[in-house]
Amino acid sequence: MRKNKLSVLILVLVIALSCTLCGFSSCNGTGEIGETKTITTLNGKQIEIPVSPQRIVALTNVGDLLAMGITPVAGANQFINENLGFSASGVAVLKNTQPFDAEEILSYTPDLIIVYQDMSIENIATLEAIAPVVPIKSNSLDCSVRLAYIGELFNLQDKAIEVIGHVDTVISKAIARFKTLNVEGKTVTVFNYFSGLEIIVSDMFAFNSIIYKTFKMRAPQKVEDEIFGHDGMFAISSELMGDYIGDYIFTLMDPLPSDLTELPIWKALKPVKAGAVGYLDMELYLQKDALYVEKQYDVILDLLEAAFGVKA
Repeated sequence: MRKNKLSVLILVLVIALSCTLCGFSSCNGTGEIGETKTITTLNGKQIEIPVSPQRIVALTNVGDLLAMGITPVAGANQFINENLGFSASGVAVLKNTQPFDAEEILSYTPDLIIVYQDMSIENIATLEAIAPVVPIKSNSLDCSVRLAYIGELFNLQDKAIEVIGHVDTVISKAIARFKTLNVEGKTVTVFNYFSGLEIIVSDMFAFNSIIYKTFKMRAPQKVEDEIFGHDGMFAISSELMGDYIGDYIFTLMDPLPSDLTELPIWKALKPVKAGAVGYLDMELYLQKDALYVEKQYDVILDLLEAAFGVKA
């Protein structure tokens, strides 16, 4: 760790000599360039940050920042995914984000580093050798919680209200569309399949929240009684899968392996015979970003619509 910090500090000095040659992104936040303010981070630490940071490196929630009109100079690769239809023009993609490469981050000469809520104190300390570090409320699936905090951080409270309103409208339209589908009383199971069938109960992924909380669909009784209320991945034996499968199946693997699809018990399942099986991309539903919300809802609605034959 000492060697890592020393190399970072040396590189800080080298870059500082040439920082006047670096370009700056558009102003993020409201205030004079060079003006600072004191904040208390989520970890309870008081730090000085720029009021209008010009070179933000974001290790989390790049989409939330962009939705707020804040353009980082670089962002973590898992939050900039063109395969999910996400375009982040002007944002360089960090190559190393497990958890980070300090020298890579330093190469962007940041004046503020945004990190995820659960980053360790030790890793934050390493980054603080480069620039002020602010953890944001990255764990919440509720956009209003995340965006309100970002708005407060950057003095963009009015923009936060605007973006939260847009997200609320997207969700309201999705709920209205859901109500046009012929799914009342239908049950749903979401599962993954590695060495066997597994049901995931976690707030880490948005699909559970959308399906069971926002749309208020039910899981099979066995799932609700034995699995819901706990966090983790719960393995279900192939012989008993029929007790845990609803009227619709969302899978998190595509294609499903033949050691599942060739099982007689799988072929005999009602939703399998009816074609009521759809694929959800785990990477899409891992995102907690305002720019992904509409697609997260649309994918689920499109699959339900196709299965139950009612067009919205």
